[in-house]
Order: sequence, then C-alpha cells, then structure tokens
Amino acid sequence: MLPMKCLLSACGLLMLLSIHSTAWALSDDPSESFSRGQQAFDNGDYAAALQAFQQAKSLGMDKPSLYYNLGAAYYQTGDYTRARAAFRHLTQHPPMADLGHYNLALVAIKQDDRNEAIRQLNQVLNSTSNDSMRVLANDLLRRLGAPQQPPAKMDAPTTSLLSLSASLGLDDNVTLSAADQPLSSSQASDTFLDLTAFGSVDAYRTSSLSVAIEGNALLLQHRAMNPYDVDYLRGGINLGWQPTDHQRYHLGGYAANTYLGNRPFSRTLSVEGNAHYTMAGRLPLQLHYELNQINSLNNAYYYLEGRQQRARIQTELGAGDFTLQLGFTHEDNDLRDLMTATTFSSYSPLRDTLHARYRFPIGTRYSATLGISSRHSLYRDRNRLADGSLLRRTEQRLNLGATLTHPVSRQTQLVFEYENTSNTSNIPGYTYHRQQLLSGLQITFP
Repeated sequence: MLPMKCLLSACGLLMLLSIHSTAWALSDDPSESFSRGQQAFDNGDYAAALQAFQQAKSLGMDKPSLYYNLGAAYYQTGDYTRARAAFRHLTQHPPMADLGHYNLALVAIKQDDRNEAIRQLNQVLNSTSNDSMRVLANDLLRRLGAPQQPPAKMDAPTTSLLSLSASLGLDDNVTLSAADQPLSSSQASDTFLDLTAFGSVDAYRTSSLSVAIEGNALLLQHRAMNPYDVDYLRGGINLGWQPTDHQRYHLGGYAANTYLGNRPFSRTLSVEGNAHYTMAGRLPLQLHYELNQINSLNNAYYYLEGRQQRARIQTELGAGDFTLQLGFTHEDNDLRDLMTATTFSSYSPLRDTLHARYRFPIGTRYSATLGISSRHSLYRDRNRLADGSLLRRTEQRLNLGATLTHPVSRQTQLVFEYENTSNTSNIPGYTYHRQQLLSGLQITFP
C-alpha cells in the first residue's frame, strides 16, 4: 500500500489533469487551443499538440500557420499521410508555399519516396526568393545524393520579367525632390497618378553566369500641380555571377534621364555592385554599393550636379511569411552647391540611415509590411545666410510606412500604401511634414 502522502500527491495530480482537460474540452476559443498546441509542441508532447490543433480547426480556425502546425504534429506522431495532406494545403498559400513544398520533401523521405522528395525540393528552388530556404533545399538534395543540383535562382530574372503598376494617391504636401533632396515644398495637397514599369531580359545565362538587359520607367502626374510632375527613364546591363550556392554577385551599369515639370532635369550614369552571402545556420548578408555621376540638364538646378555614393548592408531574420529586414545605409554627396552674390547653400550631405521592415500575414489572403527609417544628414560646408552668418546645415528625417497587399491571382495583386515623412532642419525652409496615401494594382509577367 502506498503511504498516504503519496496517495494525496497522486490524487492532486489526477485532479489537476482533470481540470486541465475539462478546461480544454469546454474552450470555444480557437486561438486559445492553437496557443496550447504550440506550447505542447514546444514541450515535446506531440500527441497533445495534435489534439489542440485539431480542436482549433474544428472551432473554425483556417489559416496557413494552423496547417503548418497540424502537418508538423502529424509528422512527429508518425501519421505521414495526414502530414502530407496538411502540407499540400499549405502550398496553396503563396507566402508559405515554399515551406509547404520543403516539408512535403521531408514526408516523402520518411515514406522512402526519393523521387518525390527531389521533385518537391526542385519546386522550392524554382520558386523561392528566400536565401535560407534555398540553402536548406540544396543541403537536403546533397544528402539524398541527387545526380545534380538545379541551378540556384539568382537575383537576375531567369528568362524575362515585366512588372507593371498603376496607383492613384493623395499627397497632403506636394514636394519636389531630386537626388533624394527636397527642392521645394508646396504646403498644398493634390491627387496624383503613379505609373511604373520594370522589365528585364536575359541576354546570356549559364548555371553560374548571367547577363541581363534591364529598364524601368516612372510617370508621376498631379491633377493640378503639374510643375511637380516627374518622368523617369532608366536602362542598363546587369552581370551576375554565382560561384557557389552561398554566394551571389551582381555588377550593373545604368543611364537614367529625369524630367521635372515636363522639363529636362538631369542625366545620371551609375555603377552598382551587390553581394549576397548565405550560410546554413547564419543570417543572410546583403551588401550594396553604387556610384552615381549626376549631370544637370537644367541650368536652374546646376548646383545638384556632381558625384554621389551609397553603401548599404542588410540582413533578414525569420522564414516563411514572417520576415524582418534590418539595414544601414551611408551616403556621400559631393555636388556643386548653390552660390549667389551674398549667400552660399551646401547641397552635399553626408547621410546615415537606419531602416527596418517587418512583413507578416493578415488572415489567409492579405500580407502587410511595416517600415521605419531614421536618417541623419550633415552637410559638408557651412551655409552663408542672408544676414552674413555661417551655419552648417543638419537634418533629421523620420519615415514611417505601411503596405497591405491582396493577391488577386498568381500574377496580380492589389496594393494599399501609407507613408508619413517628417524632416527637421536647423535652417528655416527645409523643415516639412508630408503624408501620402495610395492604392493600386500590380501585375507581373514572369
């Protein structure tokens, strides 16, 4: 016979389990069941996790993350047929489709179907834009002893790409900007039409080398404030080299013409370099450098002619449909500046920018992105003001943005954007606040 103390402890344990199970059974909140399933899964209790996820589904929950967790729970409990069904459901949701195909490969391996596993991994490599997912798929292909690995997808398009977008928007403070510098702020609102296009065609491609011809155009037209209209045309060549699955390099040369208020403004010649590094178990790293030579086509803006350099470092955390991008940009401008008989104004800033973007799903049909950037500008030379005093211009700009996308088809999506910009300067005339709201349609032809 057990001692009374042990019996009491056992009864207490049974009571706790009974209360816990009763609360579980009576709960009608699918989110509560889902959270309980995640906790059980993290604790290694896969049977309890499966029960909780099934209850969340029976209570009406229907989102990609539920099917992912259901598939994972079925997989851990050895029910590979149901795991396959759950992961197949996941492939119908574009933000998590790559994750679904990768897990289908894992299920196929458990079922000794090597050919199906390779097929699913090739599907991942042909569609994913996530560097970490690409590394995982290639590593698994190597472990399977696949006869060859499919070429990893490079930043340059595989054959051709055309992307078109059309948006209508409202700007509460129409501002004329060039070379990312505000030239004049109207302090007036207006509606606008924004049309953009990007196209790229491969001129040459092998498994490790590519040559692409690229071009993009922008048309920004205001309803009433036509002097603030912008037209932009850019074209060039992009060279790509990928020596390994973990390294990608791009070098491009471009020429661009900008028109402000339907008048020629500038011609810019650019050289850009990009490097991408992805190692298993490490954060992906992206490096970017560009050198721009800006030539004025309008005597009124001669002072914006000169050289501009930018360097950026960026990484990405997360996988699937939850990602966080973090980056830092340094910019160095050496322009002619503006001089009159009595004043001097520097237009050659040194700029440092911290930026972050978080992307996440809303339900099963929407994807949202929240962005924030903080930029500090310190101008090279002191300004000579109208009263003869000297003052070095500094600025602090804070930009907040939110984007909501809704896929209409595999090639078309609705886009809604909001942007809030506040620029503060120690010299009057350069401080402004601006909000923009727009909605449009984006179509991509791969």
